[in-house]
Amino acid sequence: MKKIIYSKYSNDRSEDYKIRTDIVVDENGKRYARKSPLTEKCKTHINAMYENYLGLTEEFCDTNIRMNRCEKDGDALEFEYVEGKTYEVYLDELLEKDDAESFIDAVRKYVDVLKSAAVEDFVMTDAFRKMFGDTPNFAGAKCLKISDVDMIFPNLVIHKNETTGEEEWEVLDYEWSYSIPIPIDFVIYRAFHYYEAGQ
Repeated sequence: MKKIIYSKYSNDRSEDYKIRTDIVVDENGKRYARKSPLTEKCKTHINAMYENYLGLTEEFCDTNIRMNRCEKDGDALEFEYVEGKTYEVYLDELLEKDDAESFIDAVRKYVDVLKSAAVEDFVMTDAFRKMFGDTPNFAGAKCLKISDVDMIFPNLVIHKNETTGEEEWEVLDYEWSYSIPIPIDFVIYRAFHYYEAGQ
């Protein structure tokens, strides 16, 4: 039997997105994060989150990016509780050491990994216009089949793969993922924008 030790209600959202996030612990002391719908309409959002987890796992299978493991539990989703150094903290440490070369290399690595996964040609859609409004045509832009627009540095936890010893980045939060064409450069821009805003 899992015990709730913390709850957060996102009930200031629209009916489609109202969720409760719980931190639960099992009888062995292992923690999990659980997201549950607070409304009937939100069940669609929860189901989409699970489908996005499966799709993003496939999208990034040839990279060092991994999605935080997710399992269905009735109407809710249960995630591994992940701790560790985020990519944001790693970048901050490089800046604090005045290691500009390593900082630029780390930023370039993030860009290269995301761009390597984005092999689809961007096509403007009505769904994109509805979400982002009138925008440039993004001629020649690349995108993923599913885009996690919240793949920002605080949402990436750095791990070492126990088998290969290679560095992996585990994505903590992919709630805001969409199965419409979104230029990968926008996802990258958003990561830099929020990093700069936090400095």
